[in-house]
Formats: sequence, structure tokens, C-alpha cells
Amino acid sequence: MYTVTKKPLTANTIWDAKKGVPLCKFVNGVFKTNDTDLVEKLKNMGYEVTGEKDANPQKQPDTRRNHKEADK
Repeated sequence: MYTVTKKPLTANTIWDAKKGVPLCKFVNGVFKTNDTDLVEKLKNMGYEVTGEKDANPQKQPDTRRNHKEADK
């Protein structure tokens, strides 16, 4: 997994100015991702990137509940 380190005196959320959506949000000065395209954008913006893409990234479990099924 790639680890991106926040630059000093910058915002915790980096925005995509063209699309008007957040690119990433740093937590305790760090952002972790497997998105290679995003990592390249952040590198080009001067952020320090370490690590590499996971060979088999684990999918996050779906914790949402179907309320209709829960009511049965």
C-alpha cells in the first residue's frame, strides 16, 4: 500500500479543482491508498510517497445492513 505524507502547513483534505471533489484526506498526517493514478497526481504536487501497490488488496467488508431484512 502506498503511504503519502502530508506537507507541513497544508490542509488535511486535498481537492481536485477541476472536478470539485476531494482527492484525499490525511489522517494524522498520512494518507494510504492503492490507487496508482492518485499517487502519481500527489507525487506531481510534491507530496512524499513511499511503499508500493498491494499485490492482492483486500476488499473492505460491506457493513451496510439491509433494513428490510433486519426487520424480518
